[in-house]
Amino acid sequence: MDDKLEAAIEKLKIDCDNYLRTILALQALAHELQWNDETGSRSTDVRVFFGRRFDTSSKNKIICKKQVTPDLAVQFPQRHGVLVEAKSSIPKSRSHRSQIIEQLQKYDDDLFGWDTPDSSMLSHDIVLLTDSVLGNPLRNLIRSEIEKGVYSFDRRFSLVKFAVLDQRNAAVTLELNYGSLSSPVKTTKLSDTVAIHLRYLVSGPMTNIRLYDAEPPYPYLLNLIYEYIPSMLSEGEVLQMKEGETTVSLSIPEFASRLSIAFGPGQKGEREPEIPRKNWVRRALDFFVKLQWAIKDKASQSYYYTVKNRRNPFQQFLRVCAEDILKGAKKKSPSQLVLAYPDSKDLDYDVDGTALTP
Repeated sequence: MDDKLEAAIEKLKIDCDNYLRTILALQALAHELQWNDETGSRSTDVRVFFGRRFDTSSKNKIICKKQVTPDLAVQFPQRHGVLVEAKSSIPKSRSHRSQIIEQLQKYDDDLFGWDTPDSSMLSHDIVLLTDSVLGNPLRNLIRSEIEKGVYSFDRRFSLVKFAVLDQRNAAVTLELNYGSLSSPVKTTKLSDTVAIHLRYLVSGPMTNIRLYDAEPPYPYLLNLIYEYIPSMLSEGEVLQMKEGETTVSLSIPEFASRLSIAFGPGQKGEREPEIPRKNWVRRALDFFVKLQWAIKDKASQSYYYTVKNRRNPFQQFLRVCAEDILKGAKKKSPSQLVLAYPDSKDLDYDVDGTALTP
């Protein structure tokens, strides 16, 4: 295999892994913030929202009177909240890294859109949740910029780093790496590192979440769709598939809704995001057309997908997407890059953190 192709495939594998790890980390932090240490149980009156839309005020430091969508919002009955932004990779460029701080500063505001009678909160904390290998570089960057007076936060700000342990007792660890939360109990607990065993995440209300308010790498989404479609089949279609293959008709609105129920946060309301978004699903199905696994009817905009057992589908997705990335880079065609990689600017991102000291 060509070295560039092999490297691109490996990069996509890491991206897919990082996406799932980030979901687990968001679930783990939500679980910890909901956890009542006195009762030893989850507090049912602590609300959790994935990608909820909030409105900024006219005094916002970055954008006034616009909508912002933190990856996670946790709402406590005492009219206090926590807003979380997750990052599993960061730009190599220092100027681009500073944009992460600016994004966090958008949340340093009296935001409108909480699930309260007047849609407001008395206070909220801001948390940056990041992979453990990026924790120290980001901490150093943020601390340096704050000490120089380039940025400041009026609300409590903290950085929490996570790691996903794959040993026998699989768990997500959370460690406070900078700042503090309003809760002294949680601040102390996270400072000592908390391990959330995956058994808690696979048995709670967030069990089936495999998508959040960030478009996944295409191999990840394609594989999710490939594994889900057989569950839609009737008994007769299952029999046809076992004998060879069968075809299902997919319309974007209905299929996106099905995927949302199966893999999204499952929250409804005018401020709740559509996860997955319809354009994610449309681009994924267009990719299946490119693979010749589906046909698109231009008149009805429906897709006819051929369901059958395929050999190493995830490996096929990785290879074809990697080839698209390399073709796009060679031809300098953004459209081709976007097809294989939802956010092409991420191609500039470092994953291992080795070159990220400020």
